[in-house]
Amino acid sequence: MKIEIRYLSKSGNTKKLADAIGEELEVKALDISNNIKEKTAILFLGGAYYGFDIDKELKAFIESLDDKVKKVAIFSTSAFMKGVPKRIKKHLKRKNIEVIDETFYCKGEYRNTNIGKPDDNDLTNIKAFASMIISNLS
Repeated sequence: MKIEIRYLSKSGNTKKLADAIGEELEVKALDISNNIKEKTAILFLGGAYYGFDIDKELKAFIESLDDKVKKVAIFSTSAFMKGVPKRIKKHLKRKNIEVIDETFYCKGEYRNTNIGKPDDNDLTNIKAFASMIISNLS
C-alpha cells in the first residue's frame, strides 16, 4: 500500500507531527512543495491556521490533487483554533477526494503560548493515530 505524508508548517509544529508519522510508518514526510506523483492509497495531510483560514499554499496543493490519491487522513496544529481539519476536509471534498473521518489535532507553540507543544505526548498520540488509520485500511 502506497502511503504519502505532506504538510505545510511555517512554525515547525506541523512538521514535528509529520515527522512522527513518518517515523512510525517508515515513510519520508515531505512538505507540500513535493507533488504526489504515484497512485497513493493514503495521504496524511497536515496544516494549520494562518490568518483564520488554511494557507493559500495548502489550498493550492489540495487543488493540485487528482485521482492518484484514494484517501486522505488529516492532522493539524494551531495555537488557538481547533477547526483546521474541518477546513481542510471542506477543500478536499470539493475535489471529491475521500477523507477519513478520524482526524488528529493538537496545540502548537506560538510566541509565548503553548510552550513546548507539540510535546512528547502529542508525538506518541500522532504515531498511534497513524497506526490506527493504517490498520483500519488493511
